[in-house]
Amino acid sequence: MPGTSPLPGLAGGNYPWLHSARLTWDSLANTWNQLVLGYGTDRQQQLLNRIGIDDATWQTLITIMLGTAGGVIVLLSLLTLRRLRRGTRDPVLKAWEAFCTRMAERHLPRAPQEGPLDYARRVATAVPDLAPRISAISRLYAALRYGKQPDQDGVERLRRMVAAFRP
Repeated sequence: MPGTSPLPGLAGGNYPWLHSARLTWDSLANTWNQLVLGYGTDRQQQLLNRIGIDDATWQTLITIMLGTAGGVIVLLSLLTLRRLRRGTRDPVLKAWEAFCTRMAERHLPRAPQEGPLDYARRVATAVPDLAPRISAISRLYAALRYGKQPDQDGVERLRRMVAAFRP
């Protein structure tokens, strides 16, 4: 086109940044063509030689690929399980377990089939001087655990009661 005719938009100007962007795009396209589209048996063999696998059969390559994939899956599974185990615990249950641990240290462990109120009654008869505090902790735990959605004030009160409880 003649230099006097107007061109639309950026097509007619002398913009160094646009020229640089075009060259960068062409460089990326060329790299893509060489590395991805030009990846053939020769390039595969060069890559295998570089990582120390010379003249490998397809069975060896499949074994290596499956072993690597299996290792990655095992590693990801272990990381996921670790994260799940470390997950956030229920603060109500955590406080109750701390209470039960303290009572077990006093040789009054909770039986697996024993609910919180039954446990409180049994322990209160064994240690009458602690009966009011044991009953209060157990009732609050049962209300928070088995009632409606526990409120934060109740959870904090249970936590403080258990922290202050020293049988």
